[in-house]
Amino acid sequence: ISSFRSNWPEIFSTNGYGEASKVIVNVRGALGAASSGPDGRIAFASSNKGTMDIFVAGPQGQTPTRVIKAPSMQWVNTDPSWSPDGSKVVFTSYRDGDANIYVMNADGSGQTQLTTTTAHDEWPSWSPNGAKIVFRSLRNGQDDLYLMDPDGQNQTRLTTHSSTEFQPTWSPDGLKIAFCSQRDGNEEIYMINADGTNETRITNNSFSDQTPEWSPDGTLLAFGSGRSGKWSIWTMNVDGTNQTLRVAQGTSNIGGASGYWQSLSEAPTSPTTTTSPSAGAATEVAPTFTG
Repeated sequence: ISSFRSNWPEIFSTNGYGEASKVIVNVRGALGAASSGPDGRIAFASSNKGTMDIFVAGPQGQTPTRVIKAPSMQWVNTDPSWSPDGSKVVFTSYRDGDANIYVMNADGSGQTQLTTTTAHDEWPSWSPNGAKIVFRSLRNGQDDLYLMDPDGQNQTRLTTHSSTEFQPTWSPDGLKIAFCSQRDGNEEIYMINADGTNETRITNNSFSDQTPEWSPDGTLLAFGSGRSGKWSIWTMNVDGTNQTLRVAQGTSNIGGASGYWQSLSEAPTSPTTTTSPSAGAATEVAPTFTG
């Protein structure tokens, strides 16, 4: 979970029921998007070192290492997404003045530009089979979703709506993409087949719902929502039913909150009692940032 619950951007871990929350990365700087890799490693964007860079940390936040070192704040790097085998990370960079999509090895080497438009290309997400990357682009005058090969070839438009579409994320089987759209007046979560058919609205309320993330088994979506009065983490079935508050944001109403699932060897233990989600004190660790 990336959150501002203590007035500082931090990455928390919790079980699937919103219990046993603890701080695993105390950023102490701006925090961009985060992504959990196939082996549990976490890639995230942070200005901890004075510029917006991408870091990679262990599954429990161990040894956050800067893998991109930007020469200035104008060189913003953010939105990391892991390749299915964990060897590469695709990300957004503003290093040439416009947002474009790049790919690199997990250690930061081999940085290669994939898109070259003067419009904003951002929010990349790698498909589970490694064959495609979905991303958001303003290249045709409106924010739509596009697909491309991992080498940047065969860039094709997926959505054609006049509103803003963003934050796409693949289902574990690679057949569907969840995303956020403003097409009905505020940010809601939608679903679309990977071939561009069957666009379906999943959430429907007067508050903003953003940052959808699939559970590893493909049965749930975690998302951030302001519907409780604070930005908090919710889960729901992939058809939009059973929307449940999991992690309350706490006393802070600064910024947002996003949930990211990890596939770990030990599944969380089911709760033995029913409790309300709490924003109580988290157990904090303070890993040393390197790089």
